[in-house]
Amino acid sequence: HVYRQVVTSYVNEEGKEINPSDKGTKDKKDIPEYIYKETKKDEKGNTVHVYRQNIKPTNPIKPVKSTELKIPQVEEIVQKVSTKRLANTGTTETNTGLAGLGLALFGGLLAATKRRKDK
Repeated sequence: HVYRQVVTSYVNEEGKEINPSDKGTKDKKDIPEYIYKETKKDEKGNTVHVYRQNIKPTNPIKPVKSTELKIPQVEEIVQKVSTKRLANTGTTETNTGLAGLGLALFGGLLAATKRRKDK
């Protein structure tokens, strides 16, 4: 009978040890700045817990207060929109002729009904 002492090691994805090894078979543990990935057994029966480095953003997004927001004024928006007009070509439609025709017809009908009453 040959007896060997087994070891539990904690390594990163590249195989570099990130925490001191423990004698015997041990469960995974929380290691700051690392996230547990998987557990493997090597050819000698040793337990290897593999961890991935927890990458935190260097510039986290900070909340913005509503008083810090710059909202454009309505006048600025109107000026930007109104400057983009098409050229005036003189082909605008007017309804004054149509209104005059309507008034003329209405006046003609009134005159005709008044003549009938007189007869």
